[in-house]
Amino acid sequence: MEAMLLLLLLLRIQTSENSQKASLLVSPRRTQFFEYEKIIVSCERFSSSEWMVWRYTTNRTASQSCCLDLTGLPPLQPTIALFPSDRFLSQCGSDWGNPTSSGCELNVVKPSDTGVYWCESRYRDSSNMVNITVTRSLVVLQSPVEPVMEHDDVTLHCKNNHSGPSSADFLKHNDLVWTSSTGHMTIRNFSKSDEGAYKCRDSKHGESPPTWLLIHDSSSPATLTVRPSSSQVFEFHNLSFNCETSSRSRVWKVVRAIRINSPTSPTSPNSPNSPNSPNSPDSPNSPDSPVEKYSLGTCGTTWGDPTPHGCLIHTSKKVDSGIYWCESTMSQRSNSVRVNIYNKEVILVGLIHPVGTGENVTLLCKAKIPPPRVTAVFYKNDTIIGSGDSATMTLHHVSQDDEGDYRCQLSGLGNSSSSLLLVRGTVDLT
Repeated sequence: MEAMLLLLLLLRIQTSENSQKASLLVSPRRTQFFEYEKIIVSCERFSSSEWMVWRYTTNRTASQSCCLDLTGLPPLQPTIALFPSDRFLSQCGSDWGNPTSSGCELNVVKPSDTGVYWCESRYRDSSNMVNITVTRSLVVLQSPVEPVMEHDDVTLHCKNNHSGPSSADFLKHNDLVWTSSTGHMTIRNFSKSDEGAYKCRDSKHGESPPTWLLIHDSSSPATLTVRPSSSQVFEFHNLSFNCETSSRSRVWKVVRAIRINSPTSPTSPNSPNSPNSPNSPDSPNSPDSPVEKYSLGTCGTTWGDPTPHGCLIHTSKKVDSGIYWCESTMSQRSNSVRVNIYNKEVILVGLIHPVGTGENVTLLCKAKIPPPRVTAVFYKNDTIIGSGDSATMTLHHVSQDDEGDYRCQLSGLGNSSSSLLLVRGTVDLT
């Protein structure tokens, strides 16, 4: 009996840990699509927590380009020259796609739907990323969606949208590697040396866009940590981002998304952008309102200094406020964190990562210039939950009932902005 209870406890803990992970599935199972096809993108997950499909795309049409060259791998030809302002992050249901209970449907795709797709949970955990290409070409290359397991056999199919299989040439980095009368090619015993950009050429219908074949890496995705560990930071302080991982074979980089437009609807108690709305920027249901758009950039381009394990921003400013995460060359993505930089007198320190049920959470109401005496008031969803002559308050043994927007006030100095507390639950298999 004791052994059975111990087993159930371990399963409960294991399931709670696994709830942070999901896999992005694409149907049909390929990464290249003809214009006007239907694509279903779904989030295969281990718990009932909400996962939503996100993507970033380019503002250029991809009629002659394969994909967004975002992985740090050698560039594809042809390719899209990308700059931070060329990439835009948005959620399914904003101005593209139809949200479903398990993901997103794109009923009639166009080249503008070319981009990088992933699933993200209400706790800002992430699935793997998939680079989807929509082309006006008459030929596509059918290849695995996920990185390939080492020693597996991989079959590539050259598909045209007019007739059945026909003879085709297969190219790797634009060099001919195989000619087939049946329109397919099999790579036996896939290894690191087989990685690369593949495409096919049909003598009657033309050439497909290229696509990358990568070898699978079984190590866990990175976890993004931030110093100082706070969702609110005073302007002109340094910010350090670290992609923590056990893998030495991957290259990780820090990417961020900065808001480039204002919400399309006015703020009101029931509007999508109200602080207490499910779609507010710090809501538990999404990192940001789906009606907002964000411009993407990589550390070391126009902002930040790359470090061996992440990125450093010296003397951060308000324009550095945004959503940050890590990406690897193997289509993996870390958790996301939101950091807001303020030029104001008071901030609320902490609440940058979700916490576990039963943990204690300490809130610190911090002044830019500490006063000799402090009287602090703490709020949850604009209701006072504590006050006194201490600038700190501890929430003991938190549960999901403690989730909400928290802010603080220092007498004579003003209010902080609000930050969202997210509390992970556990999945009980009993």
